[in-house]
Amino acid sequence: MFETIKSLPLFSGISDEQLLNVLGKCKMHFQTVSAGKVVLNAGEVCANLTFLMSGIVRATFTSIDGRLSLSQSIKGPDVLFPHYLFGLTTARPATVRSVSEVVLLHVPKNDLLKLLAKSDVALLNFLNTLCGSAQRAFRDVLNSTGGDLRRRLASRVCALTRPQSFDIVLEVNANVSAEFDTSVENFTAAFDWLVENKIVSGTPNRMVVKNRAALAELLTT
Repeated sequence: MFETIKSLPLFSGISDEQLLNVLGKCKMHFQTVSAGKVVLNAGEVCANLTFLMSGIVRATFTSIDGRLSLSQSIKGPDVLFPHYLFGLTTARPATVRSVSEVVLLHVPKNDLLKLLAKSDVALLNFLNTLCGSAQRAFRDVLNSTGGDLRRRLASRVCALTRPQSFDIVLEVNANVSAEFDTSVENFTAAFDWLVENKIVSGTPNRMVVKNRAALAELLTT
């Protein structure tokens, strides 16, 4: 388990001695959850930094009006929504269920602050995580209106998923052309191109992402 903790992004670059010293002063809680259980609820206050140590979870975002939902699978080790621990909005954005048996590590917010105060490396890692998320969101907003519809579809998916996510499904419970503020013909052409290039499959109302990396590449070209 110590080796798994070392592999987490927050602790990247920290020596074993320093990590043991830091961990010894923080109240961390391990939780083992069997398959098929809700491990995090959308809307609940994010009071802990939660790491997925092992296993697979399925996270589902649903818009307030129910028109759009996106689900994705995440495999440990990874961190679950660290950018909702601070800021104006601290409500978790997604409901997360265990697909297999999972082990979670919860670090209370106050103890995380103590950890960051004691370790410059951990502080830098955490700031890089938050800033990276903010910068990607800024990029995706710029790509979400006007321009190439394929990029707008890519921005919607990439903004709501992690690079390591898989089994991504975007469902639109509305008129998809209206949702993306375009004509049926334009949307169909963009969707067909993505299908032909084996980037997505399914239907316009239920798109299954087969190649997230290709979608992300559309945003950089």
